[in-house]
Amino acid sequence: GGKNGSSELHKASMNVGQWVMSLEPDVIVMSTPHGMELTKDFLVYQNAQLSGCAVVGEDLHNASHPTYKVCRNMTTDKSTASEILDALDGEKDPGARLKATGILGFADGSPLPVGWGEVL
Repeated sequence: GGKNGSSELHKASMNVGQWVMSLEPDVIVMSTPHGMELTKDFLVYQNAQLSGCAVVGEDLHNASHPTYKVCRNMTTDKSTASEILDALDGEKDPGARLKATGILGFADGSPLPVGWGEVL
């Protein structure tokens, strides 16, 4: 393994990825502190298009380690986003309500920005 545990972390991450794939999920919901946020609610991207970049290695603050940019244009399944919002709002189970808000970029006319958390 690596001196800092990176090899072990990589292997464990790959194992978790294989396990999740074996479950054949219809949807994977990701919550990240690295993207756009609301101060009190969960934020659900309802835009059809998302776009942004992440600079890999920038967080290392190490001039000897080269950085590189990864850019992605992504799409959102708008009906699934709406279903997630309905579920979080407690539509089927009022006792399970979580505060959540959907967001559109200029009435879905412009891609919403995404960054490191969503791109990677």
